[in-house]
Amino acid sequence: MKAQRVHVKKPKSAASPKRIVTEKRGVVARRSSAAASTFSPDVSNQETFPIQHLLRIARQSGVAEPMACASSLTLLITSRAVNHCLHRVLKPLGLSEGRFVALVTLYALDPMPTSSADLAYHTEITRPAMTGLLDTMEERGWIHRKHRVNADRRFSCVSLTDSGREVTTFAIQRFLKSAAEISEDLKPTQHKLFDKICAQFRRRSL
Repeated sequence: MKAQRVHVKKPKSAASPKRIVTEKRGVVARRSSAAASTFSPDVSNQETFPIQHLLRIARQSGVAEPMACASSLTLLITSRAVNHCLHRVLKPLGLSEGRFVALVTLYALDPMPTSSADLAYHTEITRPAMTGLLDTMEERGWIHRKHRVNADRRFSCVSLTDSGREVTTFAIQRFLKSAAEISEDLKPTQHKLFDKICAQFRRRSL
């Protein structure tokens, strides 16, 4: 009597980890493509991806009006792009935003000295942070500080040196020129409309 063959059906091989990862990446890519088609602001930076998904959530959930969200978020990423552009102008001069606004404030008050506390107030920088900024600028010869006897260093009188005036003058010219270049393609009517829109955003943000 011949032995009867038993055919055992081989189970399908499980997908390899590499294949699973590839498939997951494909899903993410398709989702990203779909999100990009819903909203694509004309700003090239890494923040547009989360912005796109925030707007997608607004459309799907109804938690907020999508067009209103789009306007506010577009303004946000545009303002950051402009800010980054202007920072690139200041960086080669050894200026951070804090140093620049401090120098501009001193430049506006020059030749009258001002206290470091008042300088912190006008620039909206904390007093400890302002003390650090002034330390650096004094080391570079841009400012002169006069300390009162037995007084807190945060309450010293600060004034620009000749070198500080020269650096500040050059930085202001470069900064304003770059700021103008960003919006130079706008027509006068567009500038006026933009000012009105920004004023409305500021009122609603207070």
